[in-house]
Amino acid sequence: MKKLFNQILPHLGVIFGFFLLVLVYFYPAFEGKVLQQGDITNWLGMSQELMVYGQPSGWTGSMFSGMPSYHITGYQAGMDFVGWTQGRILGVVQSETGGAIFILLITSYILFLCLGARRWLAALGAIATAFSSYNLIIFVAGHITKVWTMSYVPLVLAGMALLFQRKRWTGFMTFAFGLALMIHSNHLQITYYTALFCTIVYIGFLIDKLRKKEYKQTGITTGLLAAGLLLAVLANASNLYMNYESGKESM
Repeated sequence: MKKLFNQILPHLGVIFGFFLLVLVYFYPAFEGKVLQQGDITNWLGMSQELMVYGQPSGWTGSMFSGMPSYHITGYQAGMDFVGWTQGRILGVVQSETGGAIFILLITSYILFLCLGARRWLAALGAIATAFSSYNLIIFVAGHITKVWTMSYVPLVLAGMALLFQRKRWTGFMTFAFGLALMIHSNHLQITYYTALFCTIVYIGFLIDKLRKKEYKQTGITTGLLAAGLLLAVLANASNLYMNYESGKESM
């Protein structure tokens, strides 16, 4: 246990440093100040009816000539473990904007470590990734779900990297959990782009393994990736199916 603690402690120090960085950068948010975000303002108008009359309503007349409310309110039934997990993350940072950046710092740090970077380089890479200009620009526009979805992409890639490094269960859990969180954030554009990128990464790993004639390893890894994808989809099945069902009746 002492050896394990000594291995974990430096990483906890890095994560605490990330927390302080987010706390300083987003300090105005913790003082109660908010950005004037166009998409958020529009959403408040769309969801006002449901806020007044109660979210259990599955229909709203505030958008177009009427539409299902679950597209704009996150309407759901029953226990949602993935959403509960994201809520706990928000509870730590107490900020929609700061929370997404904090998670992106951690997931990017994990990815760079899985790719073999030293701790200090992984930390710098995570800061460069999280605080890239695009992430901060789309906050102002109010594209919160886009940033949350992007914040889990490094976790998906880290899971793939671990699987191809023969760290099967760690890679499987990382891939499945990261993908479940990403799909739950409900920004299908970013999810689609991630799927394209993961396909390219998979092909690269596949060619490498086949050149080395590691056929069994390749088959096991492919099977675990497929199982992780299935679990992530099942964890979000209700929301995905509701979108699919209403999509048949709408543009």
